[in-house]
Amino acid sequence: MALEQLVISLTEMKSYLRVDHTADDELLTLLIETAKEQAEAYLNHDFTETDTEGVVTYLTIPSTVKLACMRMVNSWYDYRDDVTETSTLGDRSRNVGEIPWDAEEMLWKYKKLVGT
Repeated sequence: MALEQLVISLTEMKSYLRVDHTADDELLTLLIETAKEQAEAYLNHDFTETDTEGVVTYLTIPSTVKLACMRMVNSWYDYRDDVTETSTLGDRSRNVGEIPWDAEEMLWKYKKLVGT
């Protein structure tokens, strides 16, 4: 499970999105899990450490990572139709389905580069 110690509840996500109905609960749950998977893949680590005896320690996940996941859900929820290919904000644009640029910038400082 992706970033299993990162908890983003459906209630918390709906509050962030200002959603007050239940029609999209299943979709939002899927988007939350997908955002966590995308963040873990982008960061190249899951905020765990394993010692020489195989004992796994869960590290604290920075609140910035949580907010970046919530921003991904927000973006994918807002731009979920098949027609939208790009969105533009100022001089920034992105393809739908990718990690939004603002979330990527939030995640970058926690990214483990290969060999580190």
